[in-house]
Amino acid sequence: MAKLTSIQGQATGKVGAIVYSVSAGQQIARQYQPNVANPSTTAQVSNRSNFKLASQLAASMFQAIAIPKEGLTSSRNLFVKVNMPLITNASDTSSVRLSGLQLTKSSFPIGSVQANRGEGDAVTLSITRSSGLSRVIYSIFRLVHNDELQLFNTQTIEATGSTGTFDAQVSLSASSDYVIYAYGITDLNARATATFANASVDIRNNIASLISSRSVSPSDYRLTKTAGVILASA
Repeated sequence: MAKLTSIQGQATGKVGAIVYSVSAGQQIARQYQPNVANPSTTAQVSNRSNFKLASQLAASMFQAIAIPKEGLTSSRNLFVKVNMPLITNASDTSSVRLSGLQLTKSSFPIGSVQANRGEGDAVTLSITRSSGLSRVIYSIFRLVHNDELQLFNTQTIEATGSTGTFDAQVSLSASSDYVIYAYGITDLNARATATFANASVDIRNNIASLISSRSVSPSDYRLTKTAGVILASA
């Protein structure tokens, strides 16, 4: 039996199968209902399914999410919020166009990322230079069983060549499918340039993790939107 408390002659709490409460100064007694209502309208089922998919993607892509925390809201939760509108629902099954996922929260465009296969496993990644862009981050995910994403490689590239493109040379197995994401960074002050230049950019410690953890301040840089492309097995 739960403890029953009384405030100015009015009881609150649970006794046996009866729950006592006070509403607008009135004593209310109702039957205890252990089974909380969980409506399953079409819209609610769809929203839960979409949220589950977005959460799963956030868990598998957390190392590459470059969305700064906002107050107590984590980068993962903001990733879910940004990408939920991109998810479509048919019956109780959710799906998303993987190349459209956003690792950043920005309205600044970057254009399209190109992935061109060469000989063997060689692949050239490139994106056309944009005015004022300091560098481009490439995050490469392998598409494994059950459509799960596994981070394969991360590279930070500055403009190269006379054409002013951001080119990266990578080796990707021709027998696997990959989803490749790119986003640009514009440094807003010298401290940002020094921070990025001194950062060890690899799978374990990349710029995305520095940004999402606020190890670098959002006032030091501006991010572009994320562009993605799927590189299917040959």
